[in-house]
Amino acid sequence: IGRAAQHLAAGSIGAAIDVEASMGFAALLSPALLLALPSALQTALADHPQQSTLDLQYVVAPLALSWVATAFAFAWVASERSPLRRLPRLADPRARTLALAAIVLSASLFTFYRGSPYSPNAAHGTTNAAHRAALAGALAVIPPDASVSAQNTIAPHLAHRQELWEFPNVATAEWVIVDAKSSVTDQSRASGYDARLAALGHDEFALRYDRDGVRVYERVR
Repeated sequence: IGRAAQHLAAGSIGAAIDVEASMGFAALLSPALLLALPSALQTALADHPQQSTLDLQYVVAPLALSWVATAFAFAWVASERSPLRRLPRLADPRARTLALAAIVLSASLFTFYRGSPYSPNAAHGTTNAAHRAALAGALAVIPPDASVSAQNTIAPHLAHRQELWEFPNVATAEWVIVDAKSSVTDQSRASGYDARLAALGHDEFALRYDRDGVRVYERVR
């Protein structure tokens, strides 16, 4: 139990607070939030760092269930059982509902601005025509049946292949493709992305394509 508590304190608790903060902690007003507890604990106790901190896709189940609890919270706030009805300015159920909606909306917009890849505050990769042409040319260099290690933003273009790894994991990949103008996930950085990229071309891989930041390497030994 002690080890589990230490593991949760190392990052999972903070991540759970961030999830609830993204909806203004409204879910705490409903016992339906308990529905999110099993999936959150199962994810939080994992050894995988991104999973234990509810990062990437691992946050989906707890987040969705927290939104369900938030919906129930609206019903509770508007009901006659809510102690908020005793406050003069919140005696009207509509006033209570609007107040909670304002909190949830403000928290959601702030979370979107701070962390969404679609936020105007986020760094975006180059998507102009010249760069898209460079990426298409790079993909054409790689044989259709070859195994590949690809940067996270390029991997979806190669998902149909039998063997595909996310760079910097090259495993037994015959080819590597990276894009200096596209974003790199924290997971890739933590796995040694920068050091592995610096070694490419000086180890068992040789550069075969280099255009507008997109590079393709072939394993030569």
